[in-house]
Amino acid sequence: MTSPQVICAGEMLFDRLSNQPGKPLEQVESWTDYPGGAPANT
Repeated sequence: MTSPQVICAGEMLFDRLSNQPGKPLEQVESWTDYPGGAPANT
């Protein structure tokens, strides 16, 4: 087996948005995940 030529390190973030807008958090029954990055990556 050969040594790897590339090593990648990082993280994957997801934004989770409610499928029932306007409901309190405790009453949300389902979510949709959207892969993305840090919204405030400054």
